[in-house]
Amino acid sequence: MKRQLIRLIFGHVLMLMPLAGAFAAAPAQVQKTPAETVRPPAADATHAQEMDKVYREQLRNGSLMIGHVSLALMALEHGILDVVGKDVDAALELARTLEKSAPEFESKDTMRFGKLTHKVESTTRVFYIPIVDESFMVHGLDTRGGKREKIRETDAKMVHTHVSLDVRKAVSGLTDAKVALEKKDTKVVEEALNGILSAALVNEVIVSDPLHVAHDNLILAENLLREKRYAAARFALKYARKGFDDYGSQVHDPAQKQHAERMQKDIDALSEQLRKEDPTTLQKSRDTVKGWAAKVKKWFAHSATEPAHKPEPKGR
Repeated sequence: MKRQLIRLIFGHVLMLMPLAGAFAAAPAQVQKTPAETVRPPAADATHAQEMDKVYREQLRNGSLMIGHVSLALMALEHGILDVVGKDVDAALELARTLEKSAPEFESKDTMRFGKLTHKVESTTRVFYIPIVDESFMVHGLDTRGGKREKIRETDAKMVHTHVSLDVRKAVSGLTDAKVALEKKDTKVVEEALNGILSAALVNEVIVSDPLHVAHDNLILAENLLREKRYAAARFALKYARKGFDDYGSQVHDPAQKQHAERMQKDIDALSEQLRKEDPTTLQKSRDTVKGWAAKVKKWFAHSATEPAHKPEPKGR
């Protein structure tokens, strides 16, 4: 909810800045002339890029900070306290940097009551930082090991996960962990570090846009092919194809429809090629034939004990 509020504030600020300038410059023309497309000036575009850069830097440092916290917990579990200290120090340094660089938002409001005018200025700092902002596939493929690898098709969904954390809680928890570590109080260290992780806010949204679903499944298929998991890659390609099919039925541009149809045909061709040249498929075929031979061999025990051709008795 807080993440959505912050982005909503960003969006309103960017949209209102060019409009406010237009109203102040020519209020009479706004009422007379028909509405025109308002293009944001280059300054606003640059400002948006700078905000995105700051967000990405926050995301990177926030992820590194949580990474050091996780490593510290792992080292603590194995009793390697010197490594715990190094990771706690690294995480605390990142947390303090993030706290100092927390973005500020200034607002100026004017309230009029008859002839009285009251102006209010306020500054708000946002201490919630992003630590995860990625899309993942969940419950898409279920691979079960054994003599024969069976892949059960499930309902594959791409889920966008956003995890944020109040950096002030991170600074406080890491400071407590550092003090406890100096006293060799590992229980307090563990509680402080786990408290940081439990304070994180998780927001998950299912990605329903077909083009994003297709793209993410193509990335998944690429990674599976790199790992030589051909059968699993075919399932990912199947969901990518479905994404392009849904996209083609929704888009109105004929050219985009053709692109989507062409992509589906290319995926079909590649999937068929993978099916034919899949080493795991060839291995399964050999295992099947081997199983047939073993089954027939067992039939020998049930065959007649008498020879199939009886010799004729010799005359005396």
